[in-house]
Amino acid sequence: MAMFHPAIPPALLTETGGGSAWRAFFGELRRLGYVEGRSLIIERYWAEGRHDRYAEVAREIVTRNPDVIVTGTNPVITVFKAATTTIPIVAFMLDPLQAGTGDQPAPARRQPHRHHA
Repeated sequence: MAMFHPAIPPALLTETGGGSAWRAFFGELRRLGYVEGRSLIIERYWAEGRHDRYAEVAREIVTRNPDVIVTGTNPVITVFKAATTTIPIVAFMLDPLQAGTGDQPAPARRQPHRHHA
């Protein structure tokens, strides 16, 4: 797993630091049986608060080919979506569809009803 935050230093993106959303995320991973160092490998990245570094760091992360990228904020998600179409991106945000960063779910397909005579 690759974790990226534009401004929070990697050492704080932990179960005990980095804000309540990150703590909740790590708590849920633990509840599901994913514990860093045992059943989970996490590589952490940041952009030192510099917007001009987003694309560079995104390319670096994509080159390392993690199983999933965890990040947040609309500008960052847009950069990651441009950098990869094959690595899943998990984002902390309120409404990805409204922000234009999420994919619209496909409509349910109805099975044709067959009439038997």
